[in-house]
Amino acid sequence: MLVDDLDMSHTTVRVGLHIAMRINGAERDAWPSTATIAKLTGVSVRSVISALQSLEDAGYLLCARKRNVGNRYWLRFKWNE
Repeated sequence: MLVDDLDMSHTTVRVGLHIAMRINGAERDAWPSTATIAKLTGVSVRSVISALQSLEDAGYLLCARKRNVGNRYWLRFKWNE
């Protein structure tokens, strides 16, 4: 659904797909740092932060932000809401 969402920028889609590829099968979460996501997707840290917010606002992602510990991410599937 994310790939087909024309309201999402290509950077947001790229960040979303990167997180989806890192989802842990057991816990169904991911915890890459924004710096790691930026490095591996080829965008700036600021763009990653903006993309994460866009994904969360659009209902594709749930984020648990913890300073000095790291963020955790869960995919949200719109058809389950």
